[in-house]
Amino acid sequence: MELAHQVRHDKAGNTRVGLGWHISKGERGDLIWHNGATGGYRAFMGFSDVDKKGVVVMTNSDADIDDIGFHLLFPERPLAEAKPNVTAWIKESIDEHGTKKLVDRFEKMKKEKGDHYSINENDINSLGYWYMNEKKNLPAATAIFEINMKEFPSSFNVYDSYAEALMNAGNNKEAIGYYKKSLELNPGNINGVEMLAKMGVVYEVKAPELKEELLKTYEGTYEIAPGFNIVITHQGTQLFGQATGQSQFELFPKSETEFYLKVVEARVIFAKNGNGEMGMTLYQNGAVLPGKKI
Repeated sequence: MELAHQVRHDKAGNTRVGLGWHISKGERGDLIWHNGATGGYRAFMGFSDVDKKGVVVMTNSDADIDDIGFHLLFPERPLAEAKPNVTAWIKESIDEHGTKKLVDRFEKMKKEKGDHYSINENDINSLGYWYMNEKKNLPAATAIFEINMKEFPSSFNVYDSYAEALMNAGNNKEAIGYYKKSLELNPGNINGVEMLAKMGVVYEVKAPELKEELLKTYEGTYEIAPGFNIVITHQGTQLFGQATGQSQFELFPKSETEFYLKVVEARVIFAKNGNGEMGMTLYQNGAVLPGKKI
């Protein structure tokens, strides 16, 4: 047990790594902790070796709870501000006023008290599918997906969802346009290609040809979070990535610096910082995760 708490890796700023544990520098000594999440649940376990106090926090929510664990151990650590999810407002608005002018009502609400709510792309998208599949309320789903497009215009998935609602409504012409928009943002959106094929449209992804010399500059290990790295390698003109504890996956080029995955809905962008050091940013499930090359 004592060996598990010894620092094995010290290249992550304030957080170091033991055997299965993260070790953070606290106000009165080291804080040893670990967290995890899956399927709508989260857990945190940590203890202070100085204060001899430990806590376990569990929740049936996908909201981050690390701040609660840290605060219980070190009260001077602040709690994150908790905001109600905007999906509750959307549902109440539909129940009271219907779907007509829902998008306009949402914009008005944002101007008046937008800071009061947590606005999350995945949550809004899930609500739209609930109305479309469970409630069989296609106008509500379409309006919700339109809100999501306005809130997250750089996300390929919001256009894909909106296109699906249009297709279900029999508006194939507009649906085709939005599926193509989704594929412009993420050529790895296989669902978009399949839906276009159902409507008689053949869509071919045009991949740029990159030189092997360029791909070599991207090779290396990028730290996304303490204990979680992505190792980038290449074979010929094909780039590969491998995340900690996962299988290797192919990265397909959209441009010289941007690549997308087919195994999951994600993309990565390579860029140098002001010191000329290569970095990588992972975009997945609405999260933006920068990675430093170590």
